[in-house]
Amino acid sequence: MIDVLRTAWGVLCDVATVIGFASITVVVGALLAHSHAVRRADAAQRANEQQWRDFAHRGLHAIDTPRDPKE
Repeated sequence: MIDVLRTAWGVLCDVATVIGFASITVVVGALLAHSHAVRRADAAQRANEQQWRDFAHRGLHAIDTPRDPKE
């Protein structure tokens, strides 16, 4: 009977260890995915800001002086 309990306890500890390592793996994977998403969002934000700067720069140079309404 003691051997059965000892074996059951060993199996339970092994299962808990596997679950623990699996949980750690999932957390590390989620952190890496989040970090990658943050980097992509930051790059997209910088590109968007650059587009607006380019647009504003082109827009300021493209403004014509008002034409004479008689023309």
